[in-house]
Amino acid sequence: MSPPYADVASAVLDAGEPDFLSNTFLRLTEMLGGSFFDDKDLSLHHAAALLRQAERTITEQRAHIDRLQRLSLTDELTALLNRRGFERELRRAFASLRRHGEPAIVLLADLDGFKLVNDTYGHQAGDFVLSEVARRLAAELRNTDVVARLGGDEFACILSHCNPGLIETQVLRLRQGVEDTPILWGGHRLAIGVSIGAAEMDIDHANGREALHLADAEMYAEKQRRRHC
Repeated sequence: MSPPYADVASAVLDAGEPDFLSNTFLRLTEMLGGSFFDDKDLSLHHAAALLRQAERTITEQRAHIDRLQRLSLTDELTALLNRRGFERELRRAFASLRRHGEPAIVLLADLDGFKLVNDTYGHQAGDFVLSEVARRLAAELRNTDVVARLGGDEFACILSHCNPGLIETQVLRLRQGVEDTPILWGGHRLAIGVSIGAAEMDIDHANGREALHLADAEMYAEKQRRRHC
């Protein structure tokens, strides 16, 4: 005979959405207040065991959902935020600007020479470059800043509480952090550069994506300038 909490545990484990918590406690209420409670085999000891098991199961399910949420916001290769995670942070930064006047700078970075690396040395080398660039960008930022890989060889950052007058300084620092130390792969020195565009998040914008679009335009212009130097 299965233990008195078996049905409750099964119901919790089968639930695939956050409302499993309320469903579980509803099930407990029904069991403790219905005919099952009248069963002489359900002593106070059994009832306490039922509640403890439900609590453990709920805690495990909550941790599982938290892990899945983190995975859904994280780039698998670089462990940075992915596009979805970045857009969430972009909304938060814009909300902070609107509510508290907290300034923020949005940067968009695209690698130069990345396709040649992939074509010459293969995708393993390309993945190594992406992981190394991600590490270097993160190393140049504060804990309060945000860095993400949007896809391919495109990265984005949000610098919070940052003086807009320091945009050029921040761009130069990030570029030097990526370019100044050669990236080595299998004894080869990989020629990787980075074009970066930046824009201040403006309170008059409709949303944070407007700053991202401006940064994208600046990044594209910078890439064109570097190609013709």
